[in-house]
Amino acid sequence: MLNKLIEKFENKRTLILGFGREGQSSYKLIRNLFPNQMLTIADQNENLNTTILKGDTNINVILGNKCLDTLNDYELILKTPGISLKDLKYSLSNNKLSSQTEIFLELFSKQIIGITGTKGKSTTSSLIFHIIKQYTDNVIIVGNIGQPPFNMELSSPTSEKYTLKVFGSHIVNEETLCVPGSINTNGKTFLNVSCSDGWISIDHLQLMGKKDMNIDQFLRGFPIMNQWKAL
Repeated sequence: MLNKLIEKFENKRTLILGFGREGQSSYKLIRNLFPNQMLTIADQNENLNTTILKGDTNINVILGNKCLDTLNDYELILKTPGISLKDLKYSLSNNKLSSQTEIFLELFSKQIIGITGTKGKSTTSSLIFHIIKQYTDNVIIVGNIGQPPFNMELSSPTSEKYTLKVFGSHIVNEETLCVPGSINTNGKTFLNVSCSDGWISIDHLQLMGKKDMNIDQFLRGFPIMNQWKAL
């Protein structure tokens, strides 16, 4: 599943169109996969809060009425549901417009229960979710009554696991409210795993079947996402 995500975004001129909850979710996922890839954010709100982008030098932001003027400059456009293109004064090239929902359906079509209708969709979705939840924890509800699809562990619904052998680590005595086993990484220089007393910061490790390497070398070749868990 991770390979499919990498193929979807790698080395593409990508525009995130709309930077509300779903747009920020798209940004976090792509940035976790590709810390140095250039991205563009476009939103009609000129007073948009861009605090999440602080320190990111590989980002271009377009705000206001001109945010729809150059859509054909991009190879992939991730559009959030609240953005309307009905008044667009030019035609978009084929196959560049996409969304979290489209990618989610493409990746997990065999694991999705689809519900349609005029009324009762949200209630029915919530009911099915709670019924399945009684039998397994491997279920999640996403969308406008849950969380954005990209907030879930996109690499693991098929129980995909990676075995890592740790050669060197140190304890970071810093209070954390994260669940033990949670991952914290900037995708470049550090990889921390939460524990009951703080964080374990991994310095030197080996992916099963590969050579051992320092953490910065490892993260350059194997992008780890903050949504992952250590078991």
